[in-house]
Amino acid sequence: MSEIYFCGGYYLVEGSSIRNWMNPSLIPATFHSLSNCICSHHPDISVLTWMNEADTGERYRQKLRLSTQEFQALQNQADRWFEKNKYTWGEVFLDLSLAREFATNYLNHIKNIKLLAIAITPRYRELFLQEAPSNNCQEGVYRALLSHQTIDIKHNFLGYEILGYEYGWFHSFVCNQLETDFVNELDIELNQYGLIDQYDLAIRASDYVNLPDTGAEPSLWLPWAVVELEIF
Repeated sequence: MSEIYFCGGYYLVEGSSIRNWMNPSLIPATFHSLSNCICSHHPDISVLTWMNEADTGERYRQKLRLSTQEFQALQNQADRWFEKNKYTWGEVFLDLSLAREFATNYLNHIKNIKLLAIAITPRYRELFLQEAPSNNCQEGVYRALLSHQTIDIKHNFLGYEILGYEYGWFHSFVCNQLETDFVNELDIELNQYGLIDQYDLAIRASDYVNLPDTGAEPSLWLPWAVVELEIF
């Protein structure tokens, strides 16, 4: 872990109970993933006024236990955060203090929330910026990596999650039920968080997921370091 790591943004991740398609011997009972296919991330993208998804916005308002007026005020705030590149496409924060502020103000009643940072080595940062599909580099992860902000992953390192990037959002290797393949085909053990401890093994796993015959989504799959930060 002596190598430089570039920060790809901050996420407020609500842990998900293990799903029936996950291997319960490898994935923890409550799993925190950077893929919103598995976990809810906060705030939900419907908090932006221009998303125009009334049903989703109403469900999220109820989840936050806000009145209609309070939720509208939050949406107006979120629009300003987006304009200032503090909260961006992909439900990712570029402002760590804002992520903590949001958790303090809105998420105290929700269980299993973690503040997670993702990070990547220079080799994969360059590959990501060159090859990952994007919409004019407007997504939060792109913006974070373009800023050259580094992060120390030595403290509260949870492991590497193999993530496939697609226009601002991530798929996880767990979305594709590859945790069993990692063990059986690659002899890679997962840790207590359902992640990979060692960088060289994470590279081997990401190379495997990128193979066309693996069957994963056609994304750029890379080994992202996941670090838990103090939330309050």
